Amino acid sequence: MQTQTGTPYYCPPEVWSDKPYSSKCDIWSLGCVIYELTTLKPPFLAKNMKELYTKVTKGVYPDIPRHFSRELAKMISLCLNTNPKMRPTAEELFQMPGFNGSGKELAVPSAPKKGRDRRSNSQANTIAHDSNKIELLQTIKLPRNLK
Repeated sequence: MQTQTGTPYYCPPEVWSDKPYSSKCDIWSLGCVIYELTTLKPPFLAKNMKELYTKVTKGVYPDIPRHFSRELAKMISLCLNTNPKMRPTAEELFQMPGFNGSGKELAVPSAPKKGRDRRSNSQANTIAHDSNKIELLQTIKLPRNLK
């Protein structure tokens, strides 16, 4: 597949080396995103593209902060393996201890069942959500000369 990619910071080593793109490239990028969520910076930083290429193809990056779980650090390291064959699939990631194999941590809450108490909580949440939306909208400032 021949496509243009987004940020080079999330580009996997095989793409840097002009090898074919696969779903394992997406796993690499996911590892970069998860890493950045924990450290607030990409795993591979460089001053220029040549330096970035070198760092990505070596696959060496700083550890995530210690207050995150070992399971999360392990998951990131598996995603950022420079050998795409050694990276997990999305299904394998989902089965890792951090997810407990159930996906409950990722589940979207179901609609409340009929019942007086649940309906009240749902309505209260809706009102709070609407209030937050209105408050957020009030922070938007438009220029005076907007036509």
